[in-house]
Amino acid sequence: MKIYVAHSSGYDYRSELYAPIKQSRLSELYSFHLPHDISIEPSPNEKVKETIKNCVYFVADVSYPSIGLGIEMGWAEMFGVPILVMHKHGNKISNVVGLMTKNIFTYKDKNEMIKNLEKYLNK
Repeated sequence: MKIYVAHSSGYDYRSELYAPIKQSRLSELYSFHLPHDISIEPSPNEKVKETIKNCVYFVADVSYPSIGLGIEMGWAEMFGVPILVMHKHGNKISNVVGLMTKNIFTYKDKNEMIKNLEKYLNK
C-alpha cells in the first residue's frame, strides 16, 4: 500500500517527520512516498498528481502552513484518496482542513505521531 506524506517545507521535516516514519514498524508494512526525501526540488505538478492519484492514503502534517500542501490536499480530495491530517499540539490549523476530512489527530512528539499513524492505518 502506497501512502503519500505531505507537509510544509518550512521546517526540519527530514528529522521531525521522515526519520520517525522510516524508523518505525510502519515502514515495513507500507510504502511511503516522502516527496522531498531525495531532493528538495519540487516535482512537476503532473507527476505529483499522478503519484497522489495512485496512493491508498494521503497523510498531511499541517503543523506549519503551506499553500503547496493545501493544493496537494485538494488533489487528494479530487481523486478520492482518503486524507489523514495530523498536527503538533499547540499549532493552530486552518478551519478548511476540517472541511476536507474528519480524520484529524494531534500529537505531542514523534512517538505519539507514529502511534496515532499506526492506529489509523491499521483500521
